[in-house]
Amino acid sequence: MAADRSRMLTSPAYAALSPSGRRVLALIDSKVTHGGGVAAISFSDIERSCGMIHGTCGFALRQVKLLGFVSVERGPGPRRRINTFRFSDVWLDAVACRQLAAQARLGKPRTVTPSLPRIPWDDAR
Repeated sequence: MAADRSRMLTSPAYAALSPSGRRVLALIDSKVTHGGGVAAISFSDIERSCGMIHGTCGFALRQVKLLGFVSVERGPGPRRRINTFRFSDVWLDAVACRQLAAQARLGKPRTVTPSLPRIPWDDAR
């Protein structure tokens, strides 16, 4: 992983990772060590190797990226099948992890959809 693997594994950012995020980080780690500092992995390869469904894999990748463990370069072309991952030596501290977790718990704001207008002859019911 990064130059200070033991420091990263004891960091608050690593403690904030979900189990799926840890699996994705371990997969990227194994690919980076064999790839000379850079890992080129497709989304479907991550899904298959980690045994996750599409939504869980996307959540885990966002987590690993937002906590600052890796930087991601999107692949070339219109379909962008293969992304390039590099490890970062700067990850979030405890305060930033708590703020990020609080934002994640808030969820999307709900919008109120306007009701359809009532039909005048429908009031007889």
